[in-house]
Amino acid sequence: MFSGPVRDWIVAILVLPGCLPIPGFAQTTLTTPLDEQQVRTPLPKEGTTGSGGMPLPSADPRVPLKPSDPNSLESTPSKDRLPGLPETMAVPETAAPWSEFQEFVASSLGRKLPIYGHSLFDRVPTTFAPVDRIPVTDDYVIGPGDEVLIRAWGQIDLDGKLVVDREGEVFLPKVGALAVAGLKYQQLPEFFRTAIGRVFRNFDLTVSLGQLRSIQVFVVGQARHPGNYTVSSLSTLVNALFASGGPSASGSMRHIQLKRNNLVVTEFDFYDLLLQGDKSKDARLLPGDVIYIPPTGPSIAIAGSVNVPAIYELRDGTSLAGAIEMAGGLATTADGQKAVVERIEHHGTRRVEEFPLDQQGWMRPLKDGDVVRIFPLSPRFQNAVTLRGNVAHPGRVEWHSGMRLRDLIPNQEALITRDYWSAANAGTHSELPRNPRDNWSPAHANAQPESTRYPDGTRPADRSSTADATADVAPATEATRPGGTSPKTDLIRTAPEINWDYAVIQRLNPQDLTPQLVPFNLGKLVLEGDEQNNLALEPGDTVIIFSQNDIAVPLEKRSTFLRLEGEFRTAGVFRAETGETLRHLVERVGGYTNNGNLIGNTVGRMGRLIQFWFTYWISPQNTLQFTYKHNTVNQRFVPQGGAWQDYSLRHEMYLHSGLYVKSQLQYEHISRYPLLFPGPQRNLTAIVELGFIPHKSK
Repeated sequence: MFSGPVRDWIVAILVLPGCLPIPGFAQTTLTTPLDEQQVRTPLPKEGTTGSGGMPLPSADPRVPLKPSDPNSLESTPSKDRLPGLPETMAVPETAAPWSEFQEFVASSLGRKLPIYGHSLFDRVPTTFAPVDRIPVTDDYVIGPGDEVLIRAWGQIDLDGKLVVDREGEVFLPKVGALAVAGLKYQQLPEFFRTAIGRVFRNFDLTVSLGQLRSIQVFVVGQARHPGNYTVSSLSTLVNALFASGGPSASGSMRHIQLKRNNLVVTEFDFYDLLLQGDKSKDARLLPGDVIYIPPTGPSIAIAGSVNVPAIYELRDGTSLAGAIEMAGGLATTADGQKAVVERIEHHGTRRVEEFPLDQQGWMRPLKDGDVVRIFPLSPRFQNAVTLRGNVAHPGRVEWHSGMRLRDLIPNQEALITRDYWSAANAGTHSELPRNPRDNWSPAHANAQPESTRYPDGTRPADRSSTADATADVAPATEATRPGGTSPKTDLIRTAPEINWDYAVIQRLNPQDLTPQLVPFNLGKLVLEGDEQNNLALEPGDTVIIFSQNDIAVPLEKRSTFLRLEGEFRTAGVFRAETGETLRHLVERVGGYTNNGNLIGNTVGRMGRLIQFWFTYWISPQNTLQFTYKHNTVNQRFVPQGGAWQDYSLRHEMYLHSGLYVKSQLQYEHISRYPLLFPGPQRNLTAIVELGFIPHKSK
């Protein structure tokens, strides 16, 4: 498909990048070892190879060569993944299966607890922080494959890159072969200075390291991904553990061994790193090292009100205090009085032990399989009385001996809610919203404080109640208000009125745990100072103050406001007295003006209308209809009420010539309506209509 020259270029492009070495250096002037820099770099492109076509070794201790067969100690690169990099770098790690002890704890507690420390290995990163450009520590041991950069000036001019061969030697012209394997990095400058000084004089030099070698280590035992791993020569035990995915659910986190030549070099406890940040037992890896993860040791579960609930691995002689310390201590809301331990006895029976958290309880030793439960603190207050509802400051108040209702509600100001002052201050803003929906509406008067609930726990909004619409003073908008008055002059009801007749103390009966309701008259307590309603309070009582919107009161006890506009001597908004009629209210405020027209006024009242009619079709053009109406007015608004009847008989007849005749006879009988008429009224009306409907011309 391609010609010869083009094909050669393609081969050169694909092969040449693989021949480039991985850069690396370390200066002797930097003697302080540095931790791995958290620099995210992209992975090498697929197919990258080193000199000779071999896969490039990873310079990152956390980026191993993942073995193709966990049971084999030979690492063979897979054809369908990037050579030299683990498969977990490309595929997110799946969730580890539960251990048998985790399932046992979940069956006891009802929820799963994680194994402490395993969250560090749940996800293998898709990018890694390279260690090929960080300074080499002074104790780094030179080995075959390391690149030594030496520069000399003076009597000798030298700038060389020397690779340690398999014999552990490097070759310098005119100096010869020098054995450097086994030397520490800090010994290199003096070693080369002495070797070159046998031949040359009056010179100076610097020695650093370039590309570092890779080493092969083995991770065996209860590891999540056991096998052999190719890691950087700068890697340590902890780096290799992260590269292998850490211990499995059945692997130990506290007894990880690094073995070299059949001897244990160090035993690493991951809890020291997680709990104290102690990495002192971490060791540098050498070629052929074996990392052995034994099975997990004795384990316990700590659940409840601790800062880090999880499953923990024990060491010998761990007490309850030591276990709680591993769990981050008790939570702020923990009940520090007692603990419950579920224990397995001799692998046969299960028992529950409950003991106080005193000095003896904290020193109690824990055993393998224990499930420790720390309960949260009870929400009960020992010395508090709760006040809620239509009050100024709902909340808890400290109880004291001899405390009574008047100590909780000393005067009327304790019953003025914050909503009242918020609504009263609303009109003081320099700018008001133009949208009428943003202004006050009658629904604001019915708004329920969040703290107002019935003793059974329901809210007033959850119950059906009747309210008198005339008790609200609804402000007219600029479109309906004569003269278009400003909303700043609206009269509003800033808060629902208090129910002075009924308030209640909710109390729990300690004998049968049933709720008790102790009602009292709030008006007599606050307004009259009645001692009979000044009841004694007990710890745990809840005092609830209701508004008239919470529990509907009789209409005569509700405040009724009326807006008088038009031909009144004193127009405005007035509060109607108990039992007062509209006529009496008008007289009280000064009556009508001389230009007033009573018949043209409109009065909104609560009334009832009964109406029925009967239509008889003599023919399609001839009908006869009888109608009856009966109107009544509630006596609560008009003394002796109001009632009138309306009888009417209507006849319609249409002629073929376009003429029609309509006639109606109506009789009205007003038995009583003191507001409009001093006595009974009767009215008889007869109407006859003759008309013509012209036909359209064709």
